[in-house]
Amino acid sequence: AGKMRVDWEKLKSLTGRDWSHYSNYIDGIDAATNSIFDSRTEINRRVKSLVNQLDVIEIPDEFEDAKPVEMSKLLDQQKAIDRLRALNREIEDTERRIDELIETSKKLHTQRGSLQSKGVDVKNEKAIREKVEKADEINEYARIAEQKKSLMKDYKESADASEKFTETIDKLRQLKTDVVAKSKLPIEELGFSEDGVTYKELPFEQTSDSEKLKISMAIAMALNPKIRVIRITDGSLLDKDSMRIIERMAKDKDFQVW
Repeated sequence: AGKMRVDWEKLKSLTGRDWSHYSNYIDGIDAATNSIFDSRTEINRRVKSLVNQLDVIEIPDEFEDAKPVEMSKLLDQQKAIDRLRALNREIEDTERRIDELIETSKKLHTQRGSLQSKGVDVKNEKAIREKVEKADEINEYARIAEQKKSLMKDYKESADASEKFTETIDKLRQLKTDVVAKSKLPIEELGFSEDGVTYKELPFEQTSDSEKLKISMAIAMALNPKIRVIRITDGSLLDKDSMRIIERMAKDKDFQVW
């Protein structure tokens, strides 16, 4: 619509009334109307332009109510989320380690209880350290003590065996003495020992030459009671005293000497 104009003369002819006294008032209204009209025209032009702009803009429904975002705040929020996630992981790891430490602590308590039940006590540490420091010396004396114990056992067994052997020897000696006493040896005080033939309880080797000769003659005559002959080899080596002893003993026992 265009600007409104009032034809007062025509209005007067049509209505038969004089509208002149309204002219100023109406003119003011017209002026105001025309001004508003111009403003509306401008606005309508703006509206059309905006409609055209809106028609070419396509926005997904999800972004219809979207509001501008501040990247710095978003980045700060992302950093905060990353930090929170890291803290969550750290908390999980810490709690896991705590659980592991608790389990380890339980095992350690069990091991400690086992040691304590066996009499292990930290109060004994000083004594143990002293033993460790003297371990070589202690082990040496322990070895010697064990050796002594073994030697004592061996000594006792050997002493017991020796005593039994002594008893047996004494019995055998007594038996030998009894046998010798019951036998008719050609020489009185002739006997036997573990060292051999004895005379007057002395080894035969320690007797004098004359006694040896008498003993030998007596034994030879005792071994040949029927033949009654004694043969002397190397008689030329005997001195006169020895020959007289032989001749006298042979004569007394009715033996011949060759």
